[in-house]
Amino acid sequence: MQLAEVVIAYKAITLLYSTVLKRRPILDVLTLAALHAIRVIAGGVATRVEVSDWLLALCAFLFASLAMLKRYSDLRLIAATGSMPAGRGYKVEDADLLRSFGVAAGTIAVLVFALYLNSLKVTQFYSSPRMLWLIFPVLLYWLMHMWLLAHRGTVTDDPIIVAVTEPASWIAALAIAAIAYAAI
Repeated sequence: MQLAEVVIAYKAITLLYSTVLKRRPILDVLTLAALHAIRVIAGGVATRVEVSDWLLALCAFLFASLAMLKRYSDLRLIAATGSMPAGRGYKVEDADLLRSFGVAAGTIAVLVFALYLNSLKVTQFYSSPRMLWLIFPVLLYWLMHMWLLAHRGTVTDDPIIVAVTEPASWIAALAIAAIAYAAI
């Protein structure tokens, strides 16, 4: 696969999203998750690093969870202000369902990571693969923390921006990096 092909696919999906899919409930968040996964693929193609199916599955579920977290937060804000959702196809009553889908997608992302830890690939890259299990509770905590913030109504921006500014995210990222480095 060439980088130009990935970029063309990304642009085509982005155009489809902007013109049609962003107004379709559920399809909008799944498309956003796919676009984030395509960015990971593009990075792999650009750097000539193979992107594993494990990483793609993790990204797909993680980004689906974060996209649903954003829609959930938007609906909670709309409910609090009394305004109606604009052009997204959601109703305020959909918030609880989106929360359920989003928490489930996040939990599946963590499960994909746990399954990866049991794969043969891990032993190829790490001398102490069992140490990577310490990442499991950190990743699970971070996702649940993000959802707790959304539930409390404090996520008013893109979840990635919130994550970058949130001290718990920095601590989780540092802990994951330290654990991964120690496992090498």
